[in-house]
Amino acid sequence: MDQTGIRIRRRGAAAAGVLLLLIICGLLLLGPGRKQENESPGGPEITVLAPGGELRRLPLEEFLTGVVAAEMPASFQPAALSAQAAAARTYILAALAGGGRHGEAAVCCDPGCCQAWRDPAELAPAAREKIESAVAATRGQALYYQGELAETPFCSCCGGRTESAAAVWGGERPWLAGVKCGYCGHAPRFCSCRSFPLAEAASRLGASPAELRQMKLLGLTAGGRVEAVELGERRLTGPEVRAALDLPSAAFTWLVLEDVLLVANLGFGHGVGLCQYGADGLARAGFSWPEILTRYYPGCELETTY
Repeated sequence: MDQTGIRIRRRGAAAAGVLLLLIICGLLLLGPGRKQENESPGGPEITVLAPGGELRRLPLEEFLTGVVAAEMPASFQPAALSAQAAAARTYILAALAGGGRHGEAAVCCDPGCCQAWRDPAELAPAAREKIESAVAATRGQALYYQGELAETPFCSCCGGRTESAAAVWGGERPWLAGVKCGYCGHAPRFCSCRSFPLAEAASRLGASPAELRQMKLLGLTAGGRVEAVELGERRLTGPEVRAALDLPSAAFTWLVLEDVLLVANLGFGHGVGLCQYGADGLARAGFSWPEILTRYYPGCELETTY
């Protein structure tokens, strides 16, 4: 073979070597530590039912910033904000896996139904940056129980102990059996008291003032809430009394003085799952956001979903 043929072969081998090197570099750049070009930094897009009934499509991580901003004060500790973000993300992903809670929309922005939401553009720059950082710290993380996305409700303040989902909605969820909190005492509504004219309270409860004077406690839940009361010939659950009188929680006791009904409450909200003020208290005590989540959702594990 002449020298020209040898040079051509050498050049071909060198070109193949350069090509192989470029392929290896490309694979390294597109490995687990890097995002693919088609991967959005905001995560997958979701459809939400916005206030006013409008359907909006936006990146999940961007939506979570507005959820955390509406559900928690920006003054909370970063670990508490991150715990809220991961719990909210899990809630949304579970809704998506179930086909959406509102048809085409995964969730709505009504806190009485799904989750509250606030436009991040309304936040002060420092508050927005703090919340965005807290959400980013949990990017893609969700809670699973025995391989399935967990149901992850949350409440403002549990009053010292969270409630079981079975006591509020029925149906056992092992990770929502209720746990001791003890870190939410700094909540503004940790304890409260309300008074009602006896006639008004009786009307709300569909009873007579005489029946209300004789209302009896039938039992407490494991979480310390009223399980049921006897009112006249009827049996009302604690949540039913709470709804009728618009009480902060079902952890209440009462006293009738002359023509006034006095009601004392512990906590604010249904009490199931993550206690938001408890999460802040735990964060102040040095607990990390994964530790906060596993405390309120025992038996769950964090997994990376995207």
